[in-house]
Amino acid sequence: MHRKSCKWAVILLAATTVCTQPASASETEYVTVNVFNEIYYGTLSQSDNSDNSETVFTALSDSDEQFTITGAWEEDSFTDACVITYDSGIIQSVTYKKGLISGEVTSYNPDGTYQTFFCTSGNPYGSILTFSTEGELIQQDSFYLCTPMETWRNAAVSVDYDTLISNPYDYIDLPVKIQGTIVSIYETDKQSFLKVLDAENHLYLFQYQNPNSYKYAQPNIANVSIGDEVVIVGTLITIHDVSDTLPMFYEHLSGHRASYSLLQSYIENHDFVNAIRNISYISDEDLENIYPEFGTVYCARSGENANPLHLQNTYEEICEYPFYYKNSDISLIGKIIYEITDSKEKTRKFLLQEKDTSEIYIISYKPKKASDTVLLNQSVSFTGTLNENAKLPYYDPENKTLGYMLYPNVSVSTLQIVAQ
Repeated sequence: MHRKSCKWAVILLAATTVCTQPASASETEYVTVNVFNEIYYGTLSQSDNSDNSETVFTALSDSDEQFTITGAWEEDSFTDACVITYDSGIIQSVTYKKGLISGEVTSYNPDGTYQTFFCTSGNPYGSILTFSTEGELIQQDSFYLCTPMETWRNAAVSVDYDTLISNPYDYIDLPVKIQGTIVSIYETDKQSFLKVLDAENHLYLFQYQNPNSYKYAQPNIANVSIGDEVVIVGTLITIHDVSDTLPMFYEHLSGHRASYSLLQSYIENHDFVNAIRNISYISDEDLENIYPEFGTVYCARSGENANPLHLQNTYEEICEYPFYYKNSDISLIGKIIYEITDSKEKTRKFLLQEKDTSEIYIISYKPKKASDTVLLNQSVSFTGTLNENAKLPYYDPENKTLGYMLYPNVSVSTLQIVAQ
């Protein structure tokens, strides 16, 4: 799946096919270059500039799309700033480090519009920003496994349920699109699960990591609710068999829907919540049958989605659409009401209630001085960046169920104690 998704990415990047090595090199010396983690064969020549200090790589003629790379060639690879020029008219400004494209990439289109995105070790990831000729942001997309999310959505196919169950390997490399209703949402410590029924009441299970720590595969998923009509795109993981072992599921709540009493229950009964975690999970008889399970790439309510170019910056929208707020700057004043002491990370985690509201954030902070060590019940001001969701377990004594609350997750860069 990774190889195919990277080729889709190259639709945007304008290099579409990896050349095969010539059977006979004769007297021509061929070299290889890495362009967005695809290997290309070609030849080297000196640039026509006055000092003749730059090298030009020219892709072999049997490439589907011809391109050249101009820059400094050292120790069998390009290094530092280079320019990739495609026959299609697209020109890309890139930086090579140890033979791989890394850092910011700017891709100029023939019509004057341009895109920016980032690479690390040859892999594109994160946001894709498209600007007009005047420099105005006109479109925003993102990569999932090196491939633009829009490409995943456009390439997604609808499949007959019985055919999918009978011949799953025909769809193992294809994104699949389902329209249906969410009938249950479950959580585990590291994953979320959406149970979906289509119009014919066929059952699907879509799962994803939450929070997602793998930057190359971050799905675009709204915090949907039970009963929502959704359009969802995913890749087939398996056809679940009746003999397969199920994970231990728990209930799900997004931050703005979690009652304050449940939050108080967590604070007051944290040890109890951990003690009963293995005996208080949910069973679902539907999931003891045969059904397809997918990894989720994209999920949104039918006919409704946030506009990443016109975000409202409200707490509710941050909770509903955490993906669009990832890496956004945030500054708040609030009170530290609890320290999450079981955090396995090097930084400390706290529950923070924003001043004059009931809105809750989970903040991660690494103290820089001794006076920062006592923060509980202190009023603080901080700046940082949003980083999708953080999970907080709770126990509902009325229904005797365990679940997870999802709150906005903030990585704090600066923090100060303020006078109360």
